[in-house]
Amino acid sequence: MTNQCQGDANKMIGILKKRGNIIVGIVFTLITEVQAEPSNQKRAELEGDIRVLLVAQNEAQLSSQMNGRITQFNVDEGDLFKKGEVLLAFDCKEQQANLQMSEAELTIAKKTYQAQLKLAKMSAASKLDVAIAAAEVEKAKATNDLNQVVVQRCVVEAPYDGWVVQRLANPYENVAFGAPLLTIIDNTPLQLDLFVPSHWLSWLNVGHGFTLKIDETGKHYSALVQTIGAKVDSASQTVAVKASLTGKQKELLAGMSGTANF
Repeated sequence: MTNQCQGDANKMIGILKKRGNIIVGIVFTLITEVQAEPSNQKRAELEGDIRVLLVAQNEAQLSSQMNGRITQFNVDEGDLFKKGEVLLAFDCKEQQANLQMSEAELTIAKKTYQAQLKLAKMSAASKLDVAIAAAEVEKAKATNDLNQVVVQRCVVEAPYDGWVVQRLANPYENVAFGAPLLTIIDNTPLQLDLFVPSHWLSWLNVGHGFTLKIDETGKHYSALVQTIGAKVDSASQTVAVKASLTGKQKELLAGMSGTANF
């Protein structure tokens, strides 16, 4: 009876040892799998290249605000300009004459109004006469303001410091209202546009640093994530990211592209 109990105990001990080995094996496998999980950087490398495009922060196509003939073009493609600089001018002799005429009419209207006020004090003019004279002043003033706006459109001024990308008209050409004249970009530091997989949102943050290689120069540069898009593209499962270069690189131009390395 004693030998039988001893044998049962040994069997039980053997079963427990086997189960223990299995549990230890499972735990080891889990630890191994956790240790094998790739880092964010490694994951990014495994998912392929992230293309980057250099863009200007401000780009605009300046159009004509009037019908007229261009008499002066002060810039050409590739030229630098300063904010407020006159880029081109139109022939505006007629508009300027209209402005001078409206200024004279405004002066006459004001004098007439003053005269009516004096006559009214001497009971030589009615309230209606004074009111009509006052209305004539407002009318002349509105006409003069309108002509000033028209004359201001006779020149196209630079809205910011920048470069001329493309000239779309030539001196002495007659252009219509809305006709494109120039394409310009500002000269502030270039911005980087890229799209990254949406699941990177679990670790990618504003201020995250990365490097990129620009195809046109063959050089490497450093950059920082500035903004992360507020919406994931459901079709591509990507999110838009904007970044900025660290430091100034004069050799880089808008439109260049490259590969980002996170």
